[in-house]
Amino acid sequence: MLDEYRVVEVSDWSKISRKQLRYDDKLFCYKNANSCDCINLGLYLNERDEYCSCGYVGVCVLKDKFDEDYVGADGKKIIFKVNPRFKVNPWDMLATVMNDDEYEKYSICAEKRGERFYEIFDDEKPLPLNVEDSGGEILLAISCIRACYKVCTGTVKRKMDYVQENLNGKIRGRVDFANHIKKNVVTGREDRIFCKYPAFSEDTIENQILKQSILLSERILKLNNCLEIDGLAKIREMLLYCKRRLSKISDKNIRKPDYLAVNTRGFNSAYTPAVKLAEMLLTHSNMCISAKGDKTGFVVPFAVRMETIFEYYARTVIKNAINNDKKNELILRVDKYRDISEFDDLLKTTNNRDIYLMSSYIPDIAIQHYNNETKNWEYTTVLDVKYQRSVNPRSETVRHNSHQLLFYTLLLNTKECGFVFPEEPGLTDFFVEEKLLIQDGDAQKSDRFYSEFHIGYNELNREKEIKRIITYVNKLYRK
Repeated sequence: MLDEYRVVEVSDWSKISRKQLRYDDKLFCYKNANSCDCINLGLYLNERDEYCSCGYVGVCVLKDKFDEDYVGADGKKIIFKVNPRFKVNPWDMLATVMNDDEYEKYSICAEKRGERFYEIFDDEKPLPLNVEDSGGEILLAISCIRACYKVCTGTVKRKMDYVQENLNGKIRGRVDFANHIKKNVVTGREDRIFCKYPAFSEDTIENQILKQSILLSERILKLNNCLEIDGLAKIREMLLYCKRRLSKISDKNIRKPDYLAVNTRGFNSAYTPAVKLAEMLLTHSNMCISAKGDKTGFVVPFAVRMETIFEYYARTVIKNAINNDKKNELILRVDKYRDISEFDDLLKTTNNRDIYLMSSYIPDIAIQHYNNETKNWEYTTVLDVKYQRSVNPRSETVRHNSHQLLFYTLLLNTKECGFVFPEEPGLTDFFVEEKLLIQDGDAQKSDRFYSEFHIGYNELNREKEIKRIITYVNKLYRK
């Protein structure tokens, strides 16, 4: 199988050399970085006709403009693999975010913005790669549980079937004389009557497929130690609900021909997503679990949007650190996450929505301090999370990000502001804290400060940086 493919491995937000991937008009790509979506992991073309990766990491088979597998000049299909360019782990970050009590709100809000945490390419087969690259099967299992739960909480498909039952002193349907004589008359139990009657049954091929996919999804999550994650509490609830709902469905060994009998038309259209994911999971069940329970070398094609996941990851670890700090738990907190669908709950620039000025905004991390005198929570620090380099950045990027951060600082009226970046290789003991130069004007002048923080995969460095953030945001430390 490996002979059919050539692997192109790159980092996110990087140019791809022409030796790795030559320009070909047949290959699907986006015109610029601003229009990228998850197809081909956001592969786009710059002004020099060079292919570039964007903010997605993951694995897929490159597609051409006709949505077919792209075949290069060497006659091979291309497995496109994108890794994070920073010292971060997308799976650990995703697990951390799922532990957050606001995870469901994060997920819904990100989806409304068109920035979903991850995508599963359920039209593609699992790909032969190193087992260390696994992780997509976890997302597939979670997606499958969600899809099955949606079906199980609605109207489950039923079919008309015949039930054979040995009843006591009553007749239902018609008497099955052959079985009645064999099981009752011969044994002297003429008080019982063996009957056969029509009844609706939920034991359909569609429900049998769903049940097997639920059981396999559970095995995948157990193997990857995901069922104990607090953030997956709702997934566990969905899993248990589906298992109970499908408990009376027979355990059938699902084979490829069984999918030909599946009906997902009309009233059964609700089954389409669940059956599609289940087919991928069951048809390629050896992608992550062997008969002995060991992992194998197949990876589910997936895409993780790093900008989105890092934003919520940084928010989660900072919020957890503040909540777990016994010294400051009553005086510091991260402001609640605000949903874009609830305008009345958003922070506003003005009460008039009919003017040119942007009417509302959602800062990434707004930290509040409790004022004992006024008995109110007051904003003290605003942090903006950026999944980008803090060293030698482009001037236009700095300009845009600076305007955004200072806009938040002005309207939240905070004394401290800053950026949170990923930890970079070779960047150690990088400390920035500067006093902002506030010009004379009508508003009351006060000292304001700017700082930069770096959060990454190294636990020791991360804890050190989190402590510095808490010190920075707590007014008690500011003389």
